[in-house]
Amino acid sequence: QKRNKFLQKPNMKFFGGKPKQPADSSEQAIASLGRHEELLEARSRVLQMNIDKLNQEIKGLMAQKNKKAALQKLKYRKKYEQSMDQIEAQKDNIQTLKMKLEEALMQKNTADAYKTASVAFADMAKTAKELENTMDDIKDHLADVDNVSQLLAENIGTAVYDDDELEAELDELAQLDQSELDEAVCVCVCVVCVC
Repeated sequence: QKRNKFLQKPNMKFFGGKPKQPADSSEQAIASLGRHEELLEARSRVLQMNIDKLNQEIKGLMAQKNKKAALQKLKYRKKYEQSMDQIEAQKDNIQTLKMKLEEALMQKNTADAYKTASVAFADMAKTAKELENTMDDIKDHLADVDNVSQLLAENIGTAVYDDDELEAELDELAQLDQSELDEAVCVCVCVVCVC
């Protein structure tokens, strides 16, 4: 039973070979039609040879004035010619079917190529989106670096003065008369000298 099960496996090669993959149905049909067309061609050649032979025999019988035998041969020739006509019609049909199948196979291959291209475009679009996200991340990182640089460049030991207070003090100094200003300068000079 085990042996029978092994022999029943389809498309299995011996000695560990991989199973043979079946060909496309359209290709199989085209190949089958081609083989049948060759058989019809061979049959047509045989029939033509018989017709040519009968023509020669009919001419010989007519030369011998044997009309009855000639008529019998003519009947045979008509049958062969009828078979020839049928074969030619079958050949025309086969050629039409082959042409349509080849056209359908070409359309299928074209559609498959379109699908492959569509997948490729989708992958490229995905890559473009990923690149856009990457560029956004880089811009964010660069902004962080700039912020850090600005923080590091700030003076941390210099006192910060209010501009309004400084302007008010200047106004007070401007309102002092000359004597007060001279007195203030003198006092400052004396203090410096004492020091």
